[in-house]
Amino acid sequence: LSPVCLGSLRRAANLTGTDGMITMVLPEDKEREHMKEIIRIQESIVGTRPRGIGIVRRSNNTFRIAMEEFGFDYFSDQYNDDLPYYDRTLGKPHLVLPYSLNINGGHFWGNRYSNGRHFYENMQDAVDMLLEEGANGSPKLLAR
Repeated sequence: LSPVCLGSLRRAANLTGTDGMITMVLPEDKEREHMKEIIRIQESIVGTRPRGIGIVRRSNNTFRIAMEEFGFDYFSDQYNDDLPYYDRTLGKPHLVLPYSLNINGGHFWGNRYSNGRHFYENMQDAVDMLLEEGANGSPKLLAR
């Protein structure tokens, strides 16, 4: 990482979450090892552990491991809503920040966007809609 990027990451460390690394569904023990490694990598680069996690490829155990065993503040690996919510399936509320499949740079790989202008226009349309919804008394947010 460049010194400028690293400095910015360290200043914003209380906001950081983590993403990726687990690119396939794994057995529970391997998934746990990968989460430990994700935490170790961020701590070594940024100086703090991630506050939240989004795995991308998750198993039926991912949410429980992330929230109960590692104590993350939020989980960002759900695709079931546009708004944050609390999941109470583990006996207490856990914050879920749903992942947006609409505003997502991954569409460059899937040929939804052929250039940056398409991505920008999609983002602009989404922001315009959010502003309109907010002006009508029903504000929302663009999820991660």
